[in-house]
Amino acid sequence: MASAYRHLQSLPLGDKCGIRGKNPLGELGFVEGDHPGSNFTYVRAPDLATLACLQTRLNELGENLAIEIRTG
Repeated sequence: MASAYRHLQSLPLGDKCGIRGKNPLGELGFVEGDHPGSNFTYVRAPDLATLACLQTRLNELGENLAIEIRTG
């Protein structure tokens, strides 16, 4: 998760998936230390539409990455 955090932060995600003036990628949450003393870092998406938009943008950037959804 930390490597995804660092990699996504370094990319120009921009406003490529804007829907009705809203940028779903702006809804990505870059979490660094979710509580005092924690060094846990991860990226959080509020919904599947945001993940779909992120995958589209990664493809446009030529990134050879696939988003994998895990539960539990």
